[in-house]
Amino acid sequence: MNRSHVLSAAILALFGACAQAATDPVALSFERMLKHTPVTTAPAVPANFGTDPLIAAMVEPLRLWQSGGSSVQFARAATSR
Repeated sequence: MNRSHVLSAAILALFGACAQAATDPVALSFERMLKHTPVTTAPAVPANFGTDPLIAAMVEPLRLWQSGGSSVQFARAATSR
């Protein structure tokens, strides 16, 4: 094989890899997801749901800490739940 054969084989291999990536269902689903316009409405929550456990465990202690609380208060709030 001469240099032109090697070059054309490499180009064909690259085109094959690109064509395979274009038909990859996972890559296509990510592409659709990233092109999708984000929803601006809040998700539906049942009326009697109460406090979200993730918000209570992660966000509320951070809010307390940011509002001037000390790190001790932050640690107490994080471990009290």
